[in-house]
Amino acid sequence: MLPADEPDPLVVDQYIRAIHQGLVDHNDGLAAEERLRLRVALAFGTAYPSANGYAGQAVVEASRLVDWRPLKKIFKKREDMNIVLILSQRVFEDVVQQGHTSYGIGDFHRVTIREKEFSGSAWIWSPEFRPEDLRLLSDSTDTKADDQAENLGTGTSQQAEVINNLSGPVDARRAVFGIGRK
Repeated sequence: MLPADEPDPLVVDQYIRAIHQGLVDHNDGLAAEERLRLRVALAFGTAYPSANGYAGQAVVEASRLVDWRPLKKIFKKREDMNIVLILSQRVFEDVVQQGHTSYGIGDFHRVTIREKEFSGSAWIWSPEFRPEDLRLLSDSTDTKADDQAENLGTGTSQQAEVINNLSGPVDARRAVFGIGRK
């Protein structure tokens, strides 16, 4: 969740690059199980307060992007990878493709995401990507998600909501968190 006065290009570009550098500095010399690593998903859209956080299609889209199984597979395989940024199609088109960041279009790799009820294009960037990582992304398919997407009929109303309740100490290794301001 971004405040209305926060420029999107600043978050997509400088903020993500600063987080990456911070992770590189922090992780230098640490054992694999002690490293901090992030999968970051950014999507545009309406988000509204709900009982335990935020709800809305943009919240669900960002959740599906960051939880995409092939991305998790690469992270598990590549313990030296510090950060992966995955942008929704709209964020990529409105921010990167329009030239509002220091990224080049070629810095990103287009993928098709099929995760739970979501199906769509997204764009992935990581300074630690190798060609074999991209093959893992392009070779992945999810027939279960394909079947679910085909079974979603027209006229169906769905309310999307992502809720995380944390209470007490949390071992956050290999965890995914969505953080917003109220």
